[in-house]
Amino acid sequence: APPRPVAVADEAAPVAAETPAPAEEDDEEPLLDAPYITSALCTSCNDCLQLDGAVFRYNADKQAILAAPERAPFAVLVKAAEACPSGCIHPGRPRSDDPTVTPELVARAQALGR
Repeated sequence: APPRPVAVADEAAPVAAETPAPAEEDDEEPLLDAPYITSALCTSCNDCLQLDGAVFRYNADKQAILAAPERAPFAVLVKAAEACPSGCIHPGRPRSDDPTVTPELVARAQALGR
C-alpha cells in the first residue's frame, strides 16, 4: 500500500498560547544559579580586584571577569557586588560546599536584586 500523506499544519494558523502557571508568592527575589559579571558595564574601578585578585581579573578590555566562578567564596562575591559602583557583579546562588555562606549573606545577595 502507498504511504499515507502527512498533514502539514498551516503556518498562518494561530497557535493557542499556554497560560503559565501562577508563580508562588514569595517576598524573596530568586538568585540566578551561577555567579557572573556583566563585563560590558564594568567601569574598571578596581574595587573587586582589590577585594580578591584571585577571584576577579580584568579581560583584555580592562573590564572585570570572574577568574574561577566555581571556586569563588560566596562572601567575596556578595561583598564585591555590594561595593561595585556599576552593579555589574551578580553573586548568584551559594554553592552547598562553600563554608562562607550564612543566612545573612544570602539575604544580602537577594537584596541586591541581581
